[in-house]
Amino acid sequence: MRMSSRSLPLALVAGLLVLVLCPVLGAGEDWPKYRRDLANTGHSTEEGIDSSNVSTLKEKWAFDTGGQITASPAVATVGGVSTVFVGNWSGVFSAINAVTGKLIWSFAIAPTGCAVKDCRIASSPAVANGVVYFGAADATLYALNAATGHLVWKHTLADSAAGYEIWSSPAVDAGGTIYVGLASHGDHPCVIGHVLALQASNGAIKWDFTTIDQATCPATIPPTPCVGAGVWSSPAVDEAAGVVYVGTGNPGSTCTPSTPNAAKWPDSILALRASDGTLLSFFQAIGNDQHDLDFGASPVLYHASTSSACAAVSSAACWVSEPSKDAKLYTLHCGLTGSPTVTQLDSLTIASPAVATDLSAAAVCTPDAPVAPTVATLFSASSGGKLSSIDPQDAIVNWTAAIGGSYSAPAVIEDLVFVGSTDDKLYGITRAGSTVFTFLTGGAIDSGPAISNGRIYFGSTDGKVYALSPNGG
Repeated sequence: MRMSSRSLPLALVAGLLVLVLCPVLGAGEDWPKYRRDLANTGHSTEEGIDSSNVSTLKEKWAFDTGGQITASPAVATVGGVSTVFVGNWSGVFSAINAVTGKLIWSFAIAPTGCAVKDCRIASSPAVANGVVYFGAADATLYALNAATGHLVWKHTLADSAAGYEIWSSPAVDAGGTIYVGLASHGDHPCVIGHVLALQASNGAIKWDFTTIDQATCPATIPPTPCVGAGVWSSPAVDEAAGVVYVGTGNPGSTCTPSTPNAAKWPDSILALRASDGTLLSFFQAIGNDQHDLDFGASPVLYHASTSSACAAVSSAACWVSEPSKDAKLYTLHCGLTGSPTVTQLDSLTIASPAVATDLSAAAVCTPDAPVAPTVATLFSASSGGKLSSIDPQDAIVNWTAAIGGSYSAPAVIEDLVFVGSTDDKLYGITRAGSTVFTFLTGGAIDSGPAISNGRIYFGSTDGKVYALSPNGG
């Protein structure tokens, strides 16, 4: 790891939207975790911000946290108060009134101070049942009372001095289980990756899956354990099927110091049984990777409908997509069955994609098309400076829009996509590909936007959290 459609019959589309993505349209909603939901869709179902009023977006407030921010904020209603939660690279985690921009409380993971590599909070928080959870560079998962900031528990999952860090953003399911990954400080040195499940109430470990299979490590004299396959992306959880999906990082040959490459499971998407961590299946994008081409983005789960050769019968299928640093987007059926559909991107991609529905594209019906209509469109931001609209089932890039290099996970609301950039700007781009809004900050925006109650929240490396709203209201 190194930081560096088509339309369907209306009734079927409407049914899919309700089933897969949409609570009641128009209602204000929380954005309680990275990418909003357990499927990592990055899709707000609110109304009120769209291309008709995007030009009126203004800064409502900006709060200086005192350290650079790369994590995405979470927004949740706690005790009747809409609250923004985010950590910074100085080891300070803040809870901010989402309406006024005033600090409610802050929590320092090391009150006496520490080096960045020990204090950095790059993990985006998750809020559930009155508790906010996040990881940090000290390889510790923290649980704080969301209303007061008091420590509920903390659990050190590995030895930070040996190179471990939690970049991964936790996901908390309805049953009270937290899923999170372990990776390194940035391959200096590499460590062996892990995916863990913990009890949300007390931090007890329920299971721990090691992402390197030492039995597939080449023999060396003296014996050298393989490292790598760190999980610095964030899990996606299919609660109905009881499956957790994660992407893994590069193998040992691209680490410092280097080791041999294990055959399993670097540069892979893994499907783990949520109840006990059993590996159900995996897809490996690159075998024996020599160039650090890992999965740094997080997987996204969604449903799309397909029909065979324009037959009258359509069926909904579950899909998982994840981009890689090899500049490809991989799409497979949930369960990771069959061969992937591979979409070529413009450059390496670390940002997690957002998913949206496409109701306006014209239906296509050709006898030689074994897979036809889909209601899913992915929006993916690359380090090379492109936001791409992708039909993932057909491996088609519909359009690209120029932005600065981006590590920010896009967010979708109505007919707009918002994404941050290394040129210090937040971009608003229509789902047809036109740039209609920019907002300049004092630093790169690696933070993915969160949308809640008619406002857009994001952090910047200038240390500030920003809130934008129509006319600054």
